[in-house]
Amino acid sequence: MLRISLLLRGILAVFLLYQAGCDLLSPADESGRGSIVSSSLVWSKTKDDLTNTYNEQLPIQLGTFGVDTYKIVYNTVDADGKATIASGLVQFPTNTGSLKNYPMLVEFNGTITHDDQAPTRSSFYPILTSMYATSGYIVVVPDHLGFGDNPQALHPYVHAGTTVTVSVDLMRAARKLASEKGFKWNRKVFITGYSQGGYSALALHRGLDDEYSSEFSVSASAPMAGPYSLAGAMADMILAEKPHPNPFYLPYLLLAYNDIYKFGPNDSDYLKTPYNTTLRPLYNRKYFGGEINQSLPDVPLHILKTEFLNDFKSNPNNGLRKALKENERYDWKPKAPIHFYHCSGDQDVPPSNSQLAYNKLKANGATVTLTDPAPGEDHGGCFIQAFFASKGWIAEQNLNK
Repeated sequence: MLRISLLLRGILAVFLLYQAGCDLLSPADESGRGSIVSSSLVWSKTKDDLTNTYNEQLPIQLGTFGVDTYKIVYNTVDADGKATIASGLVQFPTNTGSLKNYPMLVEFNGTITHDDQAPTRSSFYPILTSMYATSGYIVVVPDHLGFGDNPQALHPYVHAGTTVTVSVDLMRAARKLASEKGFKWNRKVFITGYSQGGYSALALHRGLDDEYSSEFSVSASAPMAGPYSLAGAMADMILAEKPHPNPFYLPYLLLAYNDIYKFGPNDSDYLKTPYNTTLRPLYNRKYFGGEINQSLPDVPLHILKTEFLNDFKSNPNNGLRKALKENERYDWKPKAPIHFYHCSGDQDVPPSNSQLAYNKLKANGATVTLTDPAPGEDHGGCFIQAFFASKGWIAEQNLNK
């Protein structure tokens, strides 16, 4: 879990966005997926309010415009395609003077396990994402399934399909709310996120390209420190006989994937005693990752049954291995540029994830860049440097589009 104190590390570079775009007709009313169940104003802050808040928590950042932050509950689907609801944040820049048309930016949070960490329930996260809204973006932040107002007990961790559907449907709801509130979207779409959010950003970029390009055309994406190579770099990490700083990642993925792909199909088919009974109750949205770590061995693979582990190592058709491969999303040729950010000292998510994704995309002919924004920094220490570096790059892409 990234703590607020991490945001005080490093020198913060600030990039302000000024741009104008063309008017866009209000979107047609939608029913079903993406339709709004409810919307409510969470807070409204002037640029001076934001500057004061940033000075307390994020030195050097200045407010450019005011920001209105809304919570939306909307209709979407679960991993089985069944109707459900989800929630998320939508932020609009206010008092923007001559700037009347705004790009959309989708931002994804990193790995969370407690409902209080969900963007719509966190007091801090909307402040972080408002740094885009105060610079002139319509900001869209999904809670994901398994958090916020969604009733699902277990979040489908790093699952590409639900990441895309829950995000697209929030984008649709945000588009409708923008029309209702008089904010004009200029059809540009930028995507970013850190850690799991980096994975989500890349998954959404490809999902929009593959399935929703007539509705949302990606302008650029900036995935940061994500586990893109699930069947490669992350599988190697699973198999390593080494302690991990956050062993709760592995059972999170195992439980979520088994619910979807049924490779067990029971937890006792792949988890040793007592983990086959003790772990699932810890992923009930009421425990933080650090608390879950206390119930796990430092070496994550020690929770796996020997026969399952051996099959995972040797069998290319192992159910978990196939699920990992199915959820990789970096082998395609995107039209829009991608800029990866990953620090060389990351022990949570190996930097080889970004290198492998970069290499494949480059070979496919994509416009892609990989930057180490703070050489030697670990996963937590890298965040703020990556955040501001990517924010500046997205601002440049916006001005150039």
